[in-house]
Amino acid sequence: MEENWVDEVSWADPQIRRDYEAALGRVILAHNALDYYLGLVLEVELARRGLDAIEALQPKPFERRLRLLQQLAVGSDDPYVRNLRYEDAARLNTDRNKLAHGYFEQNPFDGDYLILAQGQRHDYPLARLEEIRAALDAHAEAFREAYLVAHFDPLPPLSEA
Repeated sequence: MEENWVDEVSWADPQIRRDYEAALGRVILAHNALDYYLGLVLEVELARRGLDAIEALQPKPFERRLRLLQQLAVGSDDPYVRNLRYEDAARLNTDRNKLAHGYFEQNPFDGDYLILAQGQRHDYPLARLEEIRAALDAHAEAFREAYLVAHFDPLPPLSEA
């Protein structure tokens, strides 16, 4: 018997998933920048104390390296390192982990989606992903500034002509 039927069901636009994938990629790249500068600042702080940076920087989760730097920052003479927003960076890392390791579950009919991670459902609309990316970018820039200030000698004052 020949089945001749017309699918009149409206399906979600596949662009929804593509937009999510693009936003997720931007979040991951922004987190990678923060992770990179975290490592550089941590290396400088360890070197200032004469500690072996090689041992401390062996591949460790972001969160452990962030906590180590936060502990070192308490006794740091560098205001840039002391004033980094460690708790915010830790929260952003938690969001990144949920996104990077979560499963994108989309309703095939209306396009709504959730992220399933660690047995829980999380709501991450595109606007929130963009907020997370922007916050990660800002934190990466703050860590980058802390590294540059610590790594390079200050410039002499410009002579007045």
